[in-house]
Amino acid sequence: MVKSNLVGLLCALVTSVAGAHGIAPTRLEAPSGSKLIGYQFKAMNFLNRAATYRVECYRNALAFPQPCLAMPKQFRLSANGSRPFRVRLDTQSKDGLYYICTAYIPEPGEASVVTRTCARFGVGVDPNTKGAEPK
Repeated sequence: MVKSNLVGLLCALVTSVAGAHGIAPTRLEAPSGSKLIGYQFKAMNFLNRAATYRVECYRNALAFPQPCLAMPKQFRLSANGSRPFRVRLDTQSKDGLYYICTAYIPEPGEASVVTRTCARFGVGVDPNTKGAEPK
């Protein structure tokens, strides 16, 4: 009985942290063969306390980090706050789906779960399809 209550509590904590931040816009497109892509995004903190976030970029899946220039690369948002940040990627003219993410950085003493919220940037592909099919 105690074990099942603990599991339910842990699931509730993970769910509330996973929905603790956002990014806008969530879907963008660039023409096939675009060498440089960039955009200004808005990061949002839905927590009732200040939190730190880091900008990360990936190509085709979250398993493939992609170097990107983010300004700022890491920032702290006040409770229920937001701020703009810019990202520029050198795609080397490779089409694909690029993920621009904000990663929540846990405070010291918190569970070390890093959550990410990502925008999908399709270069030569539709960012709205599950498999990012070519246009």
